[in-house]
Amino acid sequence: MAINAASLARELDKSAAEWTVASLHRTFLDHGCAVVRDVIPIARLAATRDAISAAYEKTADPHVHDPDIRSISGGKLSGFELVDLPLLKGFLGRIFRGRYWKEHSVSARRVQGTELDQQWQRPLDLHLDCQVHSFLFTVNFWIPFDECGVHAPSVQLVPISYKETRAYAGYTGTQLRSDGQWNEGYFPGWNFRR
Repeated sequence: MAINAASLARELDKSAAEWTVASLHRTFLDHGCAVVRDVIPIARLAATRDAISAAYEKTADPHVHDPDIRSISGGKLSGFELVDLPLLKGFLGRIFRGRYWKEHSVSARRVQGTELDQQWQRPLDLHLDCQVHSFLFTVNFWIPFDECGVHAPSVQLVPISYKETRAYAGYTGTQLRSDGQWNEGYFPGWNFRR
């Protein structure tokens, strides 16, 4: 199957002003991902980035989470406010229409750039989150606080639908073996070789 990358990029990667709740919802269903640029106000990004940086001063762990952000900001921030916007809330409302859902967690991760000179986490290999996370249906928002794609890594997205992802992963709901880490035993194999 030939993929017209330029056409696909135009469909998936747009500024917030070009998206509607309906178009974002449809794109997510069709492709499992979308890039929404310039949706979060700069001041909100900066305040959250500062709180996360301050939280990292208290830990050597590669992750900080919403309780860490709340603690360092005196309860003013958690990270959830980054997606507390009409477009993104409307999108979530459509995804979970008629179902109970809640905000679960915010995790910040420091990822090394090309210099590999910091004690941050190395970029993750291409993977399916379902092989690592719980089996609750999840919508992830990846929000970079630094420019990425040149000196710092960026997120790689494979734009395929939920049904195609499930078929590719081989998930049936039955545990196939008890070996491996995380949820690997529910899948015929690790789909992206390490």
